[in-house]
Amino acid sequence: MHKKNKAIESTIQWIKDNKYTEEIISISDVELLSGLKREVISELQGDYPVDIIFSAMQKVEVTYRNKYYGVMKATIVGGFDAMRYKYSMTDMFEGSYLSNRLIGIEFIGEEARITDNVNL
Repeated sequence: MHKKNKAIESTIQWIKDNKYTEEIISISDVELLSGLKREVISELQGDYPVDIIFSAMQKVEVTYRNKYYGVMKATIVGGFDAMRYKYSMTDMFEGSYLSNRLIGIEFIGEEARITDNVNL
């Protein structure tokens, strides 16, 4: 058994703590992935969109019972090399551009996202 990254653990906890989750049926062991697939999480923060990009290195499947949708299976992927890229959408930004509207890069480390959430 491999150690899950902390972001996967917190995503599993988020599913457990969801007020519509009635029970956790099962949590799979960690499956190691090649890390070749890049995952992108896009967020918008005012005039500054943010992309979080990481290599998918681990996968966990959580089967749970939802109050409204019945039995669900969430596939969570996580990685250890996440970076946050911040962009400017307007010409009003008064700082220096790193390249093509890119205004900031920050290393995050561990990150995870739910890539698939299906009704069984």
